[in-house]
Amino acid sequence: MKQKQEKDSSVSIIVLNLNGKNVISSCLNSVLKTHYPDFEVIVWDNGSDKKEVETLKKLFKKKVHFFFSGKNYGFAEANNKAVLMATGKYLVFLNNDTEVEPDWLELLIQKMKLMKDKVILQPKIIAQQDHRFFNYHGAAGGFIDTFGYTFARGRIFDYLEEDLGQYDDERSIFWASGVSLVIAKKLFLRLGGFENKFFACQEEVDFCFRAKRARIKVLVVPKSKVYHLGSVTLNRNLSTRVFLNHRNQLFLLFRHLKPVELFWVFPARIFLDVFASLYYLFHLNVPLFLSVFKAYCSFIINFFWLMRTRLTDKFANFGFPRDGTVYRGNIIFDYFFLKKRRFSEIFHLKYSGKISERIPVKLNSEIVKEN
Repeated sequence: MKQKQEKDSSVSIIVLNLNGKNVISSCLNSVLKTHYPDFEVIVWDNGSDKKEVETLKKLFKKKVHFFFSGKNYGFAEANNKAVLMATGKYLVFLNNDTEVEPDWLELLIQKMKLMKDKVILQPKIIAQQDHRFFNYHGAAGGFIDTFGYTFARGRIFDYLEEDLGQYDDERSIFWASGVSLVIAKKLFLRLGGFENKFFACQEEVDFCFRAKRARIKVLVVPKSKVYHLGSVTLNRNLSTRVFLNHRNQLFLLFRHLKPVELFWVFPARIFLDVFASLYYLFHLNVPLFLSVFKAYCSFIINFFWLMRTRLTDKFANFGFPRDGTVYRGNIIFDYFFLKKRRFSEIFHLKYSGKISERIPVKLNSEIVKEN
């Protein structure tokens, strides 16, 4: 495909799809109503049923650029391939089970220009099922603890907070959710794109960690809102999700931490994973027990690749950043033993208003424990 010349404000919105016919039509209809003067929509299909592909082409052929791969490349590699087809100056990675506000994109690009394109952005992500609550995947910005467990403002494990404006401030975050991540195309390519080895799960955390090491800021822009349903593809196979989460968090820690950090973080993480696998076994969930075991087998198989990535890494600043986006404790201990449910209880923030104790969606208990 011949590349067109990028315009100063042009945007490429990339949406992946894999047998998501029940959600992607609503997503595309919503995106096409965006109040922004210059954007294109690219759908990269990861091997959907042929009938679904033909249906989507008929519905959106004049408004959307479709690329059909014939196989499932996963989130990371498929997005990397789609970027090569993008003509916009800015990239937006958007899940196929989302809906957007009309002004969502303009608010993000305004912030991008203000930061001179040297930033990664995420909008506020709200539960599509109940707009009063944050969504599990990203909420009002992603954070991480020192053992590699991720959480977000408005969501810690299976607890979703009601959105009362308590997290409406623009601030630095550790990772921007792959549900809706915005970045300048040149910066995305300079950072090396998503790591293909991750396939899916944690790839945006790995990417943002790399960006942090390159002194690139990651911010949340809560005025921009995206409504997300949640894990339409990976929820079909919980064992695969558990495997990918455990393995990719090991990849993440090994790729980015300083040797002195690895010396104490990795043994502690192994202990926590053993505890998780025994929990699955105690509850007679053998497939999930085996998923954790397979994650470690895959880590060992990929050990030399991991060593090579460290030795050839062009970003020398290994280790957790000291910018207030890393929790210097253990989120598992705080959540399950100290019963801390809200982000404000972890980072000791203050907010007003009556907080609902209700979780709006019945989340799969195994999924939410896998971060």
